[in-house]
Amino acid sequence: MLTIAKKYTFHASHWLPEHDHCGDIHGHTYHLEVMIIGTRNKIGMLVDFHDLDEVIEPIIDEVDHTNVNVWMNGGYTKYSVNEFGDPTFSFVVGEDPEPPTVENMIVHFAEIIEDTLPEHLKLFRLRLWETEDAYAMVIPNSRLNEIHRVLS
Repeated sequence: MLTIAKKYTFHASHWLPEHDHCGDIHGHTYHLEVMIIGTRNKIGMLVDFHDLDEVIEPIIDEVDHTNVNVWMNGGYTKYSVNEFGDPTFSFVVGEDPEPPTVENMIVHFAEIIEDTLPEHLKLFRLRLWETEDAYAMVIPNSRLNEIHRVLS
């Protein structure tokens, strides 16, 4: 089994409704590590890292410098001017929005990436760091089955 991985960085804000410590809007510098499994080509590469960037960077660009509550839930930011002439904004996220925990975010990323990768490449693992020392990890079920088969 051969894998390659690349780490991508983005900045985004979010809030977690009804959470004691994260209920107010705040931001993070996130790191997303994408690990790919596949078959080597004629020169021995799974994929050129530049080609992987062409798949992953548009996904990162969608969320970079956004509010994750809005991004994950198909919402929008509403801008207006208050009675004093000051600009204000609010986030509109629709009915029953999914809270943007790092666990929910990584599942969302996994679904998008799996649908976007070329057929000869498969997502093996994703890790999403919310801080320098805390992350969530997802391994798609199909990869777990492959690992079990190889180890059996």
